[in-house]
Amino acid sequence: MRKIYVVLCLSLLLYNCQKPTEAETSLIHLIPKKSAAILRVPDREGFKNSIQSSKLVSLISNTNLYKEFESYASLFKDFNWSEEFYLAFVALGEDDYDLALITHTTKDFAKDSTFTKKLTSYAYEGTNINSFKRGDKDLHFIHTGGFLIVSTSKLILENSILQANTGRDPIDQSLAKILKTSNTKSPNLFIKGSYYKSLFKKFIDYHKFSDSKTPFSWLAVDLELNTDRTALSGVINYKPDNSQSLALLKNLKPSASDAPRFTPVSALGYTTFSYQDWETYKENLSELRGALLKEFKLPLETFLNLTTAISLVENTDKSSVITRVSEPTEAEIALAPYSKKIETYRELTLFSLSDSLAFKSNFKELLNIPAVNYYCQFDSFFVFTQSIEGLKDLVANYQNGAVLENDQAFKRFKEQMSDASNLEYFSINKNMVSNLNANLSPKVTTGLKELELSNFPYAGIQLTADSDFIYINGSIRETKIARKKSQVTQIASVKLDSELLSAPQMLKNYRTKGQNILVQDVRNTLYQINQNGKIDWKKELDGPIIGRIQQVDIYKNGRLQYAFVTPNHLYLIASNGNEVKQFDKSFDQKITQPLAVFDYDGSRSYRFVITQGQNLTMLDQNAKIVSGFEYTKAPANVINIPQHLRLGTKDYLLFQLENGKLEILDRRGHTRIKLNETFQFSKNQIFEKNGSFLIIEDNGSIASITQSGKISRNTNKGTKNLLFDQTGNLTATLNDNILKINTNELELELGIYAGLKCFRVHNTFYVTLTNLQTNQIFIYDKAGKMLPNFPVYAASPVDLGNSGKSKNLLFTAQGEPDSVLIYQINL
Repeated sequence: MRKIYVVLCLSLLLYNCQKPTEAETSLIHLIPKKSAAILRVPDREGFKNSIQSSKLVSLISNTNLYKEFESYASLFKDFNWSEEFYLAFVALGEDDYDLALITHTTKDFAKDSTFTKKLTSYAYEGTNINSFKRGDKDLHFIHTGGFLIVSTSKLILENSILQANTGRDPIDQSLAKILKTSNTKSPNLFIKGSYYKSLFKKFIDYHKFSDSKTPFSWLAVDLELNTDRTALSGVINYKPDNSQSLALLKNLKPSASDAPRFTPVSALGYTTFSYQDWETYKENLSELRGALLKEFKLPLETFLNLTTAISLVENTDKSSVITRVSEPTEAEIALAPYSKKIETYRELTLFSLSDSLAFKSNFKELLNIPAVNYYCQFDSFFVFTQSIEGLKDLVANYQNGAVLENDQAFKRFKEQMSDASNLEYFSINKNMVSNLNANLSPKVTTGLKELELSNFPYAGIQLTADSDFIYINGSIRETKIARKKSQVTQIASVKLDSELLSAPQMLKNYRTKGQNILVQDVRNTLYQINQNGKIDWKKELDGPIIGRIQQVDIYKNGRLQYAFVTPNHLYLIASNGNEVKQFDKSFDQKITQPLAVFDYDGSRSYRFVITQGQNLTMLDQNAKIVSGFEYTKAPANVINIPQHLRLGTKDYLLFQLENGKLEILDRRGHTRIKLNETFQFSKNQIFEKNGSFLIIEDNGSIASITQSGKISRNTNKGTKNLLFDQTGNLTATLNDNILKINTNELELELGIYAGLKCFRVHNTFYVTLTNLQTNQIFIYDKAGKMLPNFPVYAASPVDLGNSGKSKNLLFTAQGEPDSVLIYQINL
């Protein structure tokens, strides 16, 4: 199967033949009658030079698609032809096309004299049709009267001969009319409207019309191929009897699109239809559908009569509809009979919509709009979405400023496009390529994963109606501009069946190298959510998880499992939700501390420590009790998770006890450092710094213990519940509202802070902190500078990690009481 994109890319490659003598004639009359798409190149050598200097073509040259196009180009390498040529895709069936190359040539049409020895010929209606094999492809050609027609189909050549013998011109009047609008000095592309859907539907489904009408008669565009820019401009014609879809643009006033205000930078793109006057559009629609205007009724018409434009914002799994209204209050009243208040989210009222198919019904000829079930209002704009989670994501990204309107590269790109149009489409190329890579076959997508389009971030097409034609303008260009750093995008807001029991946690996805999100609700259901917001599985547990989930590789094969305890159970669960049976253990005595997992020398020969008050049980990687560990009962209750620290060549096991004692033991459970003092333990773990142990006490003081047992305390005590964390050489402390990151101090607004945490991701250090009073997350770099576009909304401490193969970051936190937020930081 060959598609229209092959026409474009194949023509780019037809430059490897010698330059023949020019001839003056009209080749267009030799174009086959059933041509779905036609490319005309007036200057083959100039076209070749443009292709060779194009940065965009250079970028895509390593993709499998491009290499396939090269193989098609090689079909014609045996021929000499003139500077001007036409390449036609001729329809065989609904989805199949044959190629036809039409050009002038001299008597010496063959580049190699031995070429003609391979030919077979037969006469048809007085003209010889020649055939030969090029690789595994059969090619056929006619060479007569200074013309050369080469095709992959004998039938195309036979029809061409019949046309010539009968004097019938295959060019229909609508094509003849639109040909006059094209620039004869530039390459041109012509597409027949009746084949438009079959040409495009497999590859850009979101652009597919949802009804059966032909959209237009012919499209004709001039192609401009520069080093840093590929552009097209031209016209579309349609039948004057209003039987084609684009007749809906007739007499409508163009305007600027407001979609960039609401389109997340994580979207695939958007389409906007601007009409200004609803009644004119309704009149056009009634004519197109063959209805009397006075009897023509549409759903939500009272509301739509107040609208001036509609936009479809496309995402991989959740699309949105944006409407602009002239009278917001009247529009609100018009929607009231179809609305029901659902909840308040970030000070906005969210509604359900009873007529979910109204927009689809009213705009199906132009936009492929899904059913929308929820909406909210932003002043003069109403935003409709498929799901309540999708609506919350859009609201969050709008409030966080992670929208196209704030992207400097998009602003620069948009400056080169028209200010106003009737129908416009913009693509966010990076996201679009990722989506194609995920949804097309591996054979097609080879090379797409490595395609770097950061310098070509956007592509756009605009249609503007004027009398009998519609003008088309499109572009993809290099846009070198400093991108906004650390742009924060809300990827998803995942609603659980019940409220969250604790903050969500990110753990490695060993398949994607990205993240899975684990979270438990108040009904003790454990969820695994992928980093795009899809719930992979749910599992009922016998109680709340104590502490954090640990991740292990119990089989030493790279496939990771989740290890944790509830008050009466030990769990080891694979990432597919299945339990590892030997670790399925129940306990009569209550488990009082989180599961401790020790991997002494990084060999994955794990030790699992279960704490039950004073009693301690150590299991090996086979879930058997380690008999050589003798510290099975502490002199007092253990009040924090047991720890393993390695300082130099020595292992230390640390147990904080209720009586203030700190036990520092070796691997067998024998005392390694004897301490005579007691401590006021806080909820913090014990840290290592410069070969010593650091204890954050409940009164805010910091105690230091050397490996010889010497104890010292700082003289400047902090406040009660001082927050402290460190990783590597990064240390963070929150004392009252003073945040100290290494030696840098910041004074924060007064609030209730939690979740001070140091992270190292991609060899870069970050510090996170949440203000639970204002539901704001702060993320700082190691120099104490807050990342751009922060704070953002969240109602719990945050977990931070990498997003997989890209350099972007992910973080997750609680949103509403029953929802998990997933954010991406675009670096």
